[in-house]
Amino acid sequence: MPRIRMSDPVSRYELNSKLAVQDARLDAAMHQMLGIVTRMEQTCIDIRADNKAMEARFDARFLSIDAKFDRMDAKFDSIDSKFDSIEKKFSSLKTTMIVTGIGTALTVVFGVGSFNATLTSNMLAAFQVAASNQQHTRTSMAEPQAVRPPLASPQPAPPTDTEKIPPPEAPR
Repeated sequence: MPRIRMSDPVSRYELNSKLAVQDARLDAAMHQMLGIVTRMEQTCIDIRADNKAMEARFDARFLSIDAKFDRMDAKFDSIDSKFDSIEKKFSSLKTTMIVTGIGTALTVVFGVGSFNATLTSNMLAAFQVAASNQQHTRTSMAEPQAVRPPLASPQPAPPTDTEKIPPPEAPR
């Protein structure tokens, strides 16, 4: 390695002063860097404290949200059980409606059938009476019958002792 030669020798005094200036610059930069590091450390401490505070707030919020969800779950369970009971009631109502509908249909069918049977029976009886009257009229025209005297009206029964006879009304 070749030796470097200085053209101007520097005095010790100049060297010390230049070193002192460089040392002061380095100390200033070091103090500035220490200030920055101190501020960064303080910022990190503040951020950690804020994080802890936010964690506590979030934990409290999550606990309240969990409590709300628990209440909602309980309400949903209650609603679900109510829907189940309503569904059972509707199922029995559906059965009742079907049975009632079938009963009504049978009632209508049997009612119409009985009305039909009654009407047919009455019509048949009317035709039979008309036929017998017509036959009776033919025979009566063919053979005159003796005139019968009218039947006497029945006499009322005499009152008993237990019955009270009302007095006759006065003329007005």
